[in-house]
Amino acid sequence: MQTDQLQSVESIRKRLVKIIRQEKLIRLVLGISTVLLLFFPVLGLACAIDWRWDLEEDTPLVWRILSLIALGTYLGILVWNYLAKQLMAPITESIGAGWVEKHFPQYNHSMTTVLQLNRPEARLEGQSPILLSQLTSEVLHLSKDLEFSNCLDKKRWTISARRLATPIIFALLCFGLHPATTKALLLRQLLIPRQIPRDTVIGLPEKVVLPEGETTVLAFEVRSHSGKIIPKGRVTWVSKQSEQTILEATSSGNETMECNIPFSLGEGVLMFRAGDSRAGPIPLMRMLRPVLEMAQASVASPDWYGKRPDGSLYEETFAKGDVTGLAGSTVKLNFTCSQKLASATISVKPYDPNGSSRQFPCKLVENGHGGEVNFKVLEGDHKYQVHATNTGGLESLRPFQRRILVLPDEPPVVTLLPDQLPGTNRPGSTPEDTDIDGLPVLVGQKFRVVYQAKSMAGIASARFRYRINEKGSWRSLPLQEFAKNDNLGDFLPDQGAFTKSTPESNIDFYPLPSEDLWKSPSRRQAGGRFDFQIGSIKELRIGDRIEYFVEASDLRPEDPLVGQSEIRVKEVVGVEELLAWWRRKEKETEKLMELKNRQGQVFDGFMPLKRNIP
Repeated sequence: MQTDQLQSVESIRKRLVKIIRQEKLIRLVLGISTVLLLFFPVLGLACAIDWRWDLEEDTPLVWRILSLIALGTYLGILVWNYLAKQLMAPITESIGAGWVEKHFPQYNHSMTTVLQLNRPEARLEGQSPILLSQLTSEVLHLSKDLEFSNCLDKKRWTISARRLATPIIFALLCFGLHPATTKALLLRQLLIPRQIPRDTVIGLPEKVVLPEGETTVLAFEVRSHSGKIIPKGRVTWVSKQSEQTILEATSSGNETMECNIPFSLGEGVLMFRAGDSRAGPIPLMRMLRPVLEMAQASVASPDWYGKRPDGSLYEETFAKGDVTGLAGSTVKLNFTCSQKLASATISVKPYDPNGSSRQFPCKLVENGHGGEVNFKVLEGDHKYQVHATNTGGLESLRPFQRRILVLPDEPPVVTLLPDQLPGTNRPGSTPEDTDIDGLPVLVGQKFRVVYQAKSMAGIASARFRYRINEKGSWRSLPLQEFAKNDNLGDFLPDQGAFTKSTPESNIDFYPLPSEDLWKSPSRRQAGGRFDFQIGSIKELRIGDRIEYFVEASDLRPEDPLVGQSEIRVKEVVGVEELLAWWRRKEKETEKLMELKNRQGQVFDGFMPLKRNIP
């Protein structure tokens, strides 16, 4: 056989190898598409079962393991039957030549014969070389213009494409619409722990603590990523003995659901179901509500009120918790609780229902079974409430409430005592011995003013105010504080002088000291007397009228309150008018006559002219 014919036979062999490779590729693609087409529905079914089961409870691990084994077995069977067996089936050169001869009948099986006889190991004994050469030439001539690949069934490419399209489109839709859910479900089929993403999100605490013996409304957060409105849900209670009770939950708006938990449901676990999501189990615990008891309530007066000898503020204790004090006082509360508290706050509420409350955090004691708090009393405060929460998050059943009585901001009470004749007060005398109401003042002389003042807020200072004939503004004369010495004896508030004061003594302003500084501060009462000289008032004439009063300020550092006495009037008269007034008085009462007989010398020096009074 000629060399060129042998080379041509080798080219035919190469063309046959090519179509054998194409056949194997077609079988590979067709097998893969068939395996995917048959496997994806089963995989999708397993994912759907897992997704649906997870709506109610965690898919059991046993089921997931069995599902994985079943999927693996099914996939193995598919791969063996539709892929491995097809690829493992041998495709020889003779088989390839048979495909070509079957597709092209003109060969009349001559290609197989030529290929077999042109092998190195072929036995050619008894074969005619001329005949073999001629047959080979015919085969080569036929093969020159024929496309061997046409003998393959190329429709299988279309079938493969259709079979691949279905699972691919399904996978793309799943990943396109719900990528996180699809990924989680696939990983779960491989026993990789993943939570299935849900459109609905249920927000729950780590545990639920409800009060013992109470039907309670349990609120929990429910929201939808897609903005859907979820009207209803379900709460399942499971006891420690595996008893179950299903409760309905309804939407209360603002992405919140509420469920009534009956008092009969004891400790156990709660499982929640809303929309396409669930949550739980959450432990349910029952606890008694905290009960508060007052340990001590006291009110410390403001700094300006005064201090005890040791520098401490004056405090008053209120056993029941209802407190009374001045505005600016500090309330100190101590309360106890049978349970350990997590937090406590106090709300101070005003009388005005439209007013805003003030909130103060309480400091818990070291063991948590109580707390303490300090707060300032403001004008308008009415009551305070202590809200305590135990470690289980339960508040006291009823707010621990007590009353606040704010003492009114009353100005000092100033009182003018009965008129006295200047220079008449002597030790042992009484007001009845010296007072004489309505006594006019002799022009150029003086008249005595006796007063006393009282204030719970203390007396800081006093002033004498006067004006002439109801004209012009009031003139002010500060009253100097009198420094007492031990030789003067006790102060007599109803006379404005000390027991050992001389009749002529002027005590402008004297704040009384406290009888017991540990119980009450000084300066709660003040008084004094002084002779007001009218000779310095140049514009005074007989017949003029002098209006006057005494005012006092309390100890408040800012905006002290000022109180004043009643307004009295002194008529400026001459000697004749004074004597005429005196005669009228003598006729009205024998008391004045007795006073004149016992103290006639009073008129010496009081009147510029010494006359007998008939």
